[in-house]
Amino acid sequence: MEKEKKVIGVIDADNNNIYVLNALYNTFKNCEILYYNTNTVEKYEGLDEETFVSDVKNSIDFLINNKVDILVVASDTIIEYCMPVIEEIKIPYILITEETINYINEKYEYKNLGFLACTSVIEANMYQKNFRYNHLYNMTSDSLTETLKNYKVKTSESFQETKMVVGPVSKKGLDIIIPSSINYLMLKTEIFEFLKEVDLLPIDEVIAEKVNTMLYNNLPPIKGKTNVTIIETVDKDKKEFDKYLQCDYRVVNILNPKSKLFK
Repeated sequence: MEKEKKVIGVIDADNNNIYVLNALYNTFKNCEILYYNTNTVEKYEGLDEETFVSDVKNSIDFLINNKVDILVVASDTIIEYCMPVIEEIKIPYILITEETINYINEKYEYKNLGFLACTSVIEANMYQKNFRYNHLYNMTSDSLTETLKNYKVKTSESFQETKMVVGPVSKKGLDIIIPSSINYLMLKTEIFEFLKEVDLLPIDEVIAEKVNTMLYNNLPPIKGKTNVTIIETVDKDKKEFDKYLQCDYRVVNILNPKSKLFK
């Protein structure tokens, strides 16, 4: 491929942060975005770490071999297990955990924080130990993850599940909700229904802004068309991603010999 455009690589696990593609697509007007969904891991428990690390390394190597100029590591699971691999990368990279922590400590230092995360992420303590806060409340969101996977957003089920998760902290005087998964931003309407006086960390926009700073030095966007490619190792119907994305995209199964990454 002739490198006429900048190429942004995104690596994720189990599509838990695929929603970030909307912000990247809206921010950049002349680039290629390659989103690689690596191993479909949902929980820390019982994880075959060696296999997972190997899969992640292969995924990163694939993106680098396809000339990405910057890599967004969008999965805290990948960061938890694979930092030695990530630290060997020779191109600029961005970590979702680092951007979340820096944003909170800069703009919400010693405020009341609500951390929205599944059980395994809460137990891993990757985020909480680095926040500087007045009070921090963990909100276990495993049920919301399942709601998102089933595409039941803005339904009676999603409102009920959200109420069960955020209801216990509704009177705690929270200043901000911190989603550990970017896909939780799809539940913005539901969250604000029960927590009216609270901010919701726009981590998708934070990451897009960081990419813009590192890749383009915040210069005005170049005119052109941004192309989004979702890279999978299994065959999936394109419609599976439509509920997550409000951008043009295509899906490529790289294990299918008939698939071509670039036209």
